[in-house]
Amino acid sequence: HNKEQQEGKPSHVALETRSGQSKQNSAGPLHVETAIGPDGKPIVEADNFADLAAKPLIEAVVDEPLPPATAGTTLKFPKRQENLPKWADKLPLYDPMPKCLSGPPPSHKTRLTRRFHIDIPGPELAKLRKALCVVRYNKAIAFNEAINLFSFRYLPYLLIVDLYGNILASHTMDYLTTLVAPKWVNSTTISAIQKRYGEAPASWVARTVPFLWNVETGRTVEVHFKPPGFLHHDIDYSPISQTFLTLHRYVNKKKNSPGYNVLFDDIFEVNMEGKAIWHFNGSYHIPYIEGQWTAAGKHPDSDCVDFRVRWCRDHMHGNTVFWDQEENVIYYNAKHTDSFWKLDKANTKIVWAVGRYGNMTLYDKNGHRVEKLFKKSHGIEKIGDNHFLVFDNVYKDVNNNNIPGSRWLEMEVDPVKKVAREKRFWVAPPPRYAHQMGDADRMPNGNTLMSITSTDLLTEASMDGKIAWEMSLPAPPHGKGGKWWIYHAERFMLTPLIKMESGEENVLIRQGDATLRLLLWNTVRVRYRAKGTVQVWRSAEVIATAAFTFEINWITTKLKVDIPVDRLECGLNVLTIKCTNADDITGELPVNARYLC
Repeated sequence: HNKEQQEGKPSHVALETRSGQSKQNSAGPLHVETAIGPDGKPIVEADNFADLAAKPLIEAVVDEPLPPATAGTTLKFPKRQENLPKWADKLPLYDPMPKCLSGPPPSHKTRLTRRFHIDIPGPELAKLRKALCVVRYNKAIAFNEAINLFSFRYLPYLLIVDLYGNILASHTMDYLTTLVAPKWVNSTTISAIQKRYGEAPASWVARTVPFLWNVETGRTVEVHFKPPGFLHHDIDYSPISQTFLTLHRYVNKKKNSPGYNVLFDDIFEVNMEGKAIWHFNGSYHIPYIEGQWTAAGKHPDSDCVDFRVRWCRDHMHGNTVFWDQEENVIYYNAKHTDSFWKLDKANTKIVWAVGRYGNMTLYDKNGHRVEKLFKKSHGIEKIGDNHFLVFDNVYKDVNNNNIPGSRWLEMEVDPVKKVAREKRFWVAPPPRYAHQMGDADRMPNGNTLMSITSTDLLTEASMDGKIAWEMSLPAPPHGKGGKWWIYHAERFMLTPLIKMESGEENVLIRQGDATLRLLLWNTVRVRYRAKGTVQVWRSAEVIATAAFTFEINWITTKLKVDIPVDRLECGLNVLTIKCTNADDITGELPVNARYLC
């Protein structure tokens, strides 16, 4: 690519526009992070920082068909500019990906339940449909009610996809625009960071703003404000206060080590007018300490290239702000510190921390004291009282020659005794490994969905380590390093989910014990307690009603509903339990209740 430009020949690497036309890349050599040409070979990397800063950040796009998935295809680690350690290409690939499974198209019921729309142009839609390859689906153990939501880090598409790989809905952004960290804020609206790259050398740094998209109406909202640095990795939105919680990265040139600038994170709460109404100062609360700084981010150019600053140390590299809006606390995870913090938002102070920078004593699952529980982790989430789930990127198993693997890790924290310990975990078998990015989410049935970004896999595993569902995306002709880069996928349901606590849908009702014990989950995983109502129907009449609030983040909601026995008949009663959430979406569960009168 560089040689052809130097010789005055037209470059065969093009950038696509929204109109489908090909726009010639005249800005010279590509950015070092996007170096992959149409021949499959790396483009020559920039070796001068001044040259690097003048190049567009968006990667080249080559208009070629996607390769079909074939039986026995194995995933290989990239050999390009990903800075992988030497052992990465030697990992055993003993778990080959089978061919794509064929499934039915979306049902008419699905299309009627929610008003979904697809706005992707035909040629691009055909490519995406080929790429979404479901390779494993065990209905006996999978979370079958789930639907997937995800975006691509360097492509302008946000997709809603069912478990067979059918695209149910999409939102297509403008040229050179992507969405980062999409998540549901209620049953119809998604929040994200809108990231727009500039084309001119003077504007190649991305512009980032909070973003909302209503899936059913198509309406979008952008909130513009000017914080220090730029938004990155994660964002949360509260429909109650109508404010965003945003994570910002910036270079602090005042608090630096000798010869180095230091990259910090700040957290802001921003209202819909773009005004910051709350601020957590990362450099003040989590200061840079020379002896504790990890070498994970010591490259002088890559860490702070977005700021055009050389010799910079990425001290924090935050990637998660989990806003528990019920308790008004924030769980903040910082990759380069191997730690996460609980922040008291009302008083803007640290409550406790787990990890290398923390104040907890750490124990593994066997009760052995350890220096750290996770390394380069992502996606900290609260899954119960003082119980947390995290995507542990680099776990070295001493029983497997210390070869790193990625795992989901469940931890239990005792803030009184200042102890944190492993509770359970599952290490994804090779080639499932994410040396960067990634996420883990707990499903209502106990399974965990892992976004294994570096190998372009979405993997759902049961609690006992069986793979219940898996989607593999073959290498595309576009995307950074020939990858799709799904940072993390969200799951949701079309309607609220209802289960009997006993696990049976046949119940006995006696005089003096006429209570239905229910387990409930909202359609989406949100960080506030949304309102709900349960009604018990017999024939065409409502015989019982109960109001409640859902637990946050798909933590199981338990509810007891008392049934008036005078509304039942002796013997078999066919009941219908209906659960309606605050968005007026209703789920149903039929129950056979035998009344022993």
